[in-house]
Amino acid sequence: MTGTKDMTRYTRHLTRYMRHLCCFVAIVVTLKMVTICNCQKQNCCENLKLQIASLEKKLYKLETKLTSPMSDHIDQSCKADSFKKGCYRIAKYDGATWQLFWWYKPNRSWPKYVSDVLQDEYGMCNSKASYCFGRLPSHLKENKAEIMTVDSAGTIYRWKFNSRNSVSHAAWEAFHGGLAVEQIRGDPWVPKVIQGKRPKDQQVSFLYRMVNGVKSLLLGSGYCDCMSTISIGHAMCRNVFNQQYKDNVFGVDLLYDKACQTPHEKQGLYILFRDDDDCIGVKCPKGTKCQDGIESYQCV
Repeated sequence: MTGTKDMTRYTRHLTRYMRHLCCFVAIVVTLKMVTICNCQKQNCCENLKLQIASLEKKLYKLETKLTSPMSDHIDQSCKADSFKKGCYRIAKYDGATWQLFWWYKPNRSWPKYVSDVLQDEYGMCNSKASYCFGRLPSHLKENKAEIMTVDSAGTIYRWKFNSRNSVSHAAWEAFHGGLAVEQIRGDPWVPKVIQGKRPKDQQVSFLYRMVNGVKSLLLGSGYCDCMSTISIGHAMCRNVFNQQYKDNVFGVDLLYDKACQTPHEKQGLYILFRDDDDCIGVKCPKGTKCQDGIESYQCV
């Protein structure tokens, strides 16, 4: 019965968005026709072009909602450790329970209308999409949360947030709140290496800012994209784009950066979160211990 009600509710959402989508398609097509006509006669249609671009972005967002489940329709059917398939769901790894919230599959074209690598609220991505630029759930607490990063080369790092660590806190502000930050030469944020090589250098800087039209992210050893770990969007260096990197190339970097490799579409990255709140205050029977889950726990 619950499944039927959920399906009915989702169908209503689908119908409503389809109506909106049709309206926007009509508007965009009409404005494009007007623009073509006017631009053939005069060079004064820049504002109209900007309006069309804005409408196309809104159309893209509607398309995303149309193909995305609501937050209470997230598919939980994937098996454990299946996050490499892009599953938007739970996985058990390194003695903990994790849930995927951000991913970019390798060898996919960078999405045309994306201007922010943390643009999506948690729970709003299509689990079958080739990417999800999601933020952490709003209910997470900074000093109780962790993330695990997995790249397409098989390297896996685990990070614990700490509000007293300047670099960790900057990363939290970005991943959780979507706030633009630049923390240079701060406290080393050291990951636990689950698989692969440890980072080439200490990770003492975190930047989340606009680069070549895309709000990009870098966790690294300094100002530039060298010996970094998490690098998403466009390569960056200091306050400007560094010409030693290829211009207008977007994607993700591999976690182990032995020199100055940069983000690229051919690479993939998956980021999962863990929340330890559920075991706080729990007293398990003698001989057992609390094992944290996603908004759940069990004594084992």
